[in-house]
Amino acid sequence: MSAVPRSALLAAELAGNTPSAKAVVVGGTARWLRGRDGWPRDLDLVVASQDVPGLATALTAVRVIIAPATLLRFRNVSLQTAWGPLDLFVAPPPPYAMQRLRGVPIRVENGQ
Repeated sequence: MSAVPRSALLAAELAGNTPSAKAVVVGGTARWLRGRDGWPRDLDLVVASQDVPGLATALTAVRVIIAPATLLRFRNVSLQTAWGPLDLFVAPPPPYAMQRLRGVPIRVENGQ
């Protein structure tokens, strides 16, 4: 089995623990999940305002505690997790396609 970046494993963990966390993976991890070269440094997620509570619930499953109100207030938040850095952006999600990692469906930004 080939190596999987920790950021991609975190994306799968969040998606698998709480399917209502409708975040879209963007940035380097999205490129890696689409089969592009490069090793991502962190996980970047975009989540719509109405889906922030679901994401906050998913984060508690990986021992990251942040109030939905905090995410909604600051809109862009950088967090540290056991898997590495996580950047959250509260904004309209970009177009995405479903990818599977270890059997878990993940929303991944459509890329160029």
